[in-house]
Amino acid sequence: NGVIVRTLYSAISIGTETLMIGLAKKSLLGKALERPDLVKQAIDFAKNEGIINAYRLAMTKLSEPTPMGYSSSGLVEEVGKYAEDEFQEGDLVACAGHGYACHAELTYVPKTLCVKVPDGVKPEHAAFANIGSIALHSIRLAKPEIGSLIAIIGLGLLGQLAVQIARAAGCSVFGVDIVPEKVELAKKLGAEAGAIVGKEDVEVKAQAFAPKGFDSVVIFASTKSSQPIELAAKIVREKGRIVAPGWVKLKLPRNLFYDKEIDFVVPRSSGPGLYDLKYESGSLDYPYPYVRWTVKRNMETFLHLVKRGDVRI
Repeated sequence: NGVIVRTLYSAISIGTETLMIGLAKKSLLGKALERPDLVKQAIDFAKNEGIINAYRLAMTKLSEPTPMGYSSSGLVEEVGKYAEDEFQEGDLVACAGHGYACHAELTYVPKTLCVKVPDGVKPEHAAFANIGSIALHSIRLAKPEIGSLIAIIGLGLLGQLAVQIARAAGCSVFGVDIVPEKVELAKKLGAEAGAIVGKEDVEVKAQAFAPKGFDSVVIFASTKSSQPIELAAKIVREKGRIVAPGWVKLKLPRNLFYDKEIDFVVPRSSGPGLYDLKYESGSLDYPYPYVRWTVKRNMETFLHLVKRGDVRI
C-alpha cells in the first residue's frame, strides 16, 4: 500500500522532537505525570486484561526505540502493488508520519501519507510538507474568511508558517511572541502588526488592531503556563474562536469563556486520517466528497502554496 523512499531531506521539528527526547529521559513516574492520558489507557486496559498483562505491555512499549522525525522528502525507489496507480520509481515525493517520514536513509511510506512534489518546489522545501500541514489544519479550524482578523500567539516554526497561510486565506494577521526578532520576521512574512510579550502591552496593541476583538486566535506557543490561553480569551471577540495546537496548559478561565461564549478547539496534528490505523496503513482513504481535507490533501495544498509563493520556507 505504499512506496520505499530514499530520503533527500528530513525536517527537524524542534518543539515536538525536543519534547519527545525530554519525555524519554524522564523516570517512569515522570512519564506518568507528563502523560496522564496514557496512564488512563493503561488503567482501562488493566481492568479488562489484568494488571500483569497491562504492566508487561507498558514495559514493552516503554523499552521500544522510537524513530525521530515525521516530515521529509525523497525519491521513490520501489512501488508497492496497490500504489502503482499513483506513484512510479523516480518520483520526487513529500512524506508524513511518525515511524514513516523519519530521519533515515530509506523509509517505507503508505500512499495516504505521501504526495508528489509539484514542479518548481525544491526538495528541501518539500520536506516541510507535513509540518506545514499542521499549521494549515490549525488555520482551517480557525474558520478563516476573507477579511477575518486572526491573532497568532507563538511565532516559532509553525507560527511563521501559519502567518503566511492565514494571509493567503485573505485574513489580517496579528503576531505575538516573547522574542522581538520573531515578531519582526512575522511582519516580513505577512503579519500586518504584532506585539512582544513582556515588553509591550499586548492587550492595548491588540485592541488597536481589532477594536471588537479577533475573530480567531491560534496558539502555537509551548509553555507549561496557561497565560497564552488567558491572553487569547481576553483579545478574542465575543463568540469568537480559540484554536490551541501548541503545548500549553489547558486551564481555561471560565468567566471569560462564559461571558464571550468562546469556541475552543485543540487540533489533532495535520488533519483527518492521522492516528487512524486503517488510513495510516494506506489501506483506506476517506471519500473526497465527505472528508475534503485529509492529511494528504493538506500536504498537497501546502506544497501548492509554496509553489505559488504564498508560503516562503
